[in-house]
Amino acid sequence: EKLPLILDGIDQLTPDDIQTLQSQMSAPAVDVDEAEAQKRTEAIAKNDAHFLLNGMVCMEQLPFEDVQTALALKNDLTIPALATTDSGLATEVGNCTNYPMGEPDPTYHEPVNSDIPTLILQGEFDTRTPIGNGRSLSEQLSNDTLVIIPQVGHEIWTSATSCVGQISIAFISNPEQAPDLSCLAQRQEHFSLPDEPLTSSE
Repeated sequence: EKLPLILDGIDQLTPDDIQTLQSQMSAPAVDVDEAEAQKRTEAIAKNDAHFLLNGMVCMEQLPFEDVQTALALKNDLTIPALATTDSGLATEVGNCTNYPMGEPDPTYHEPVNSDIPTLILQGEFDTRTPIGNGRSLSEQLSNDTLVIIPQVGHEIWTSATSCVGQISIAFISNPEQAPDLSCLAQRQEHFSLPDEPLTSSE
């Protein structure tokens, strides 16, 4: 659902832009005072994430949804409290009152058909953007690489030197070549089991 907004800007990127992005992703992390880093983290959590959420709810969801229908669907869930509360939903809608939404394209939610090389990174245990979202998007695209990151939720990578960071850099460097995913094997579940079967003492 978010792909059209991303695609709108792709045709404006130059090779120099891509090279700059690759360099920034590959650059070593800059040492930052721990207290200053905490301030930045809190600022992002309180502001950027807030406006990003409003951008998605107010511009991409609310114009196409009916609040009463949403409440009815929530209350039909087996455990409605796991979704949200009525007041929580009302707060999300209220946040959009003065938000600059504009008029969305009526075809916004239509599936995107594209052969542009696309890397889809999806956390195996992501509850905010469920794994079904990535799989659904992959079914719509003809030239995509869907990567399920084991043992991780919503925040799949935070470092360019990590396994997922290297996968991303490799894709940006050469989108036509499938990235090496071998590093993900280390993230697979490993269970230590006894040599002999466990039996009941009864």
